[in-house]
Amino acid sequence: MTKSMRLALLTAGLALFFWFIQRTGWEAINNVIPTLYVGGEAAKVFLLKRHGVSKLTATSAAVRSKTAQSVAQSSFIALGALVAVVILPPEQATIKWIFAGIALAGFGVMGVLLR
Repeated sequence: MTKSMRLALLTAGLALFFWFIQRTGWEAINNVIPTLYVGGEAAKVFLLKRHGVSKLTATSAAVRSKTAQSVAQSSFIALGALVAVVILPPEQATIKWIFAGIALAGFGVMGVLLR
């Protein structure tokens, strides 16, 4: 849970169990509805607002949560590609360059998101 989401829940006096139940619903919406994983974010804002969290706090928490998730995924992909560049044998030079490009793109995405 991101700090902004924790702050949004604590501001409204909502328990961690509430977050767990709601998070399950948000992820279910993201996985079932083909909305590029942002349908659950709208549901998150709606449900938090319904439970007394201000619209501004709920929206900013959802945006920060999605940004943190994107940075974590980009980091994982970039580091995995970097490990592949180091581990692959020298005969696989073409594949090493491809993985190096993927790592560079992943670190570039992180740079844009953290700007």
